[in-house]
Amino acid sequence: AAAGFYKKSALDDVAWTNVKGEKEYFDETILYKNDSDLAYRLAWAGHQYLFVPASKVWHDRQASERSKKSAWTKQNSYLGQLVTLRKNWSDDFSWTVKLLTHLRQAALWLYALVLDRALLQSRAEFQKFIPLIDQKRASMPRRIKAEEIEKLMS
Repeated sequence: AAAGFYKKSALDDVAWTNVKGEKEYFDETILYKNDSDLAYRLAWAGHQYLFVPASKVWHDRQASERSKKSAWTKQNSYLGQLVTLRKNWSDDFSWTVKLLTHLRQAALWLYALVLDRALLQSRAEFQKFIPLIDQKRASMPRRIKAEEIEKLMS
């Protein structure tokens, strides 16, 4: 989703209507990972997409090593990842996806505990957002099966 082009009707289909009655196309709960979240929501809703593998395009992921990124960037990236995972998780994923996801989350938790304690703030913030995240998740159209979403994960 680094260079996404979207139909307005598709965006309207997956938009969240906030308490002010405004449509949120990108999840305003998060600052990072919005493109991934939107891509998942569009895919779950069954909208067509064209995926160009990263080997075919160049995308500068801030051109810096993780250790050189600011705490703010790392915290918001981690928060975005947690929100996106919660909204797009499916109990119908294969055992392989479930296992690998849980292992990665455990590794990130250990990393935060031992090497980057500032990330623990992201987990605390995430906990505050869970009721809202779950409302957004419940409103998402899910017209395709989990195995179709798994094809996007390779």
